[in-house]
Amino acid sequence: MKFKTFVAVIPLIFLMAQGCSFFRQKSGSKPLSGIAVCVDAGHGGQSIYEGTGIYTGGAKGVESGMWESDANLKAALSLRDILSRAGAKVVMTRDKDTRVTGSTGTRDEELKRRVEIAEEQGAHILVSLHHNYSPNPYDNGPSVYYYSKGNSHDKLLAEAIHSHLTGTMPGVDHGIHSKGFVILANTQIPSVIIEFGFMSNLEFDRILQDPLFAEREAEAVYNGILKFISLYRSEVEAYVIDYYNPHKEPSPTVETRFRKKDK
Repeated sequence: MKFKTFVAVIPLIFLMAQGCSFFRQKSGSKPLSGIAVCVDAGHGGQSIYEGTGIYTGGAKGVESGMWESDANLKAALSLRDILSRAGAKVVMTRDKDTRVTGSTGTRDEELKRRVEIAEEQGAHILVSLHHNYSPNPYDNGPSVYYYSKGNSHDKLLAEAIHSHLTGTMPGVDHGIHSKGFVILANTQIPSVIIEFGFMSNLEFDRILQDPLFAEREAEAVYNGILKFISLYRSEVEAYVIDYYNPHKEPSPTVETRFRKKDK
């Protein structure tokens, strides 16, 4: 390989600071090579635990009766496939309709475990996919949530994804909002929650039954991620390398990241 001699003289610290982007730029074959994306299918296990008192959360299709956890999973699996083709390392919090903490985790543990999965795999960004509900049956349209954590990465990711949701998802745009949801406030990596539309809206509920619609949702999110990484790759890589540095103090958010879990 023609880079071998050159690699031998590049200081390790330079490679770490640059996130090895030199080689990805030279290969140029896949736009998300070297980027790890955690895809969280929101909620989970509604069909199993509904009515048992075990937390699942989630909406339900007003006509179809489709569980939100199922709709989220379909979009997440489609996004996984698209991201993989683009060269990304994809970390899934779940790939079937179940809770990530099984039947034992509390609501707080269920949500924080998703963050731990992302961080244990060194994710650069986290996207949590959801479908909304409103007592107003006419409400419909997408929205994106982020939580500001002392830098602009989360908001920039939200803006990039939102720009591809508007005009792609049906209904009236519900905008971008900053809110301290557990899954957003318990990590320092860029993270967003995406609400594609309202399952309480009859028209949207019917659209969700089209097997191709999950791909449409996933493509919008992928295009947003691609836009974000294309613009801010070097900043995000440098930030994430610093964040995951094992010599630093443990994260103030998810306590288990730099210590062994209790046996």
